[in-house]
Amino acid sequence: MKNLIFSKMGNRRSELIRPLVLLKKPFPCMHCERSYKNKSSLNRHVQYECGKEKQFSCPICQKRLIQKSTLHKHMLAVHGI
Repeated sequence: MKNLIFSKMGNRRSELIRPLVLLKKPFPCMHCERSYKNKSSLNRHVQYECGKEKQFSCPICQKRLIQKSTLHKHMLAVHGI
């Protein structure tokens, strides 16, 4: 059997151990349980999303979102508005 390199991921999801070859998102956030495919996406998450208050609420389903633009995208995609 092929040797696998293992990667220790996250302190929130009970210290998961995954084979690196199966890892599709190798850039984990050190502050939450999210992971990203590339470093720039991780940096954007940390700068604009991670730990930020979800201050925008959908008037139809009450889903809470961090950015107003994301609320507009949600309303269009989910509710067709």
